[in-house]
Amino acid sequence: MHLNLSRFQAFAIHLLISSAVLGSFLAFVFLVWYPHPFFILEGLVQIVWVLVGVDIVLGPSLTLVVFKTGKPGLKRDLSIIAAIQIFGFIYGAHTFYVERPAFAVFYDFDYFEVIPASEMKDLANLDPALGHSNLGGPSIVIVEAHLDFLEHGG
Repeated sequence: MHLNLSRFQAFAIHLLISSAVLGSFLAFVFLVWYPHPFFILEGLVQIVWVLVGVDIVLGPSLTLVVFKTGKPGLKRDLSIIAAIQIFGFIYGAHTFYVERPAFAVFYDFDYFEVIPASEMKDLANLDPALGHSNLGGPSIVIVEAHLDFLEHGG
């Protein structure tokens, strides 16, 4: 199969596909794993920029540079570019997954802490009453501290 594309057409197709994949993934991340305000609280803006840099900028830009219809080794070159992109995407997605907030723990309604999934020993063995699933967003837990407990070194 021999496609007769210009390098700019190949760049545009690569950019469109990369944007659709990353956009779909980030929509899932923002809506499920890190609903508002967890994305901001967890400081994940830098990871998003790395993903955008690799998947939206680097991959299509390399395609723009190396693409020439009929070039010997073009499939190999594009495969290497795709492998770099896929590796970067998987690394970023894995980081989002392991650091997703598992619980938002509220202490007496005046302090809260976000517990990431990476700090949980075994999410599969948690009490089902807590309502947390491995792929779902954070569960909210309220802890009421009693003053007599705190005064006795609890």
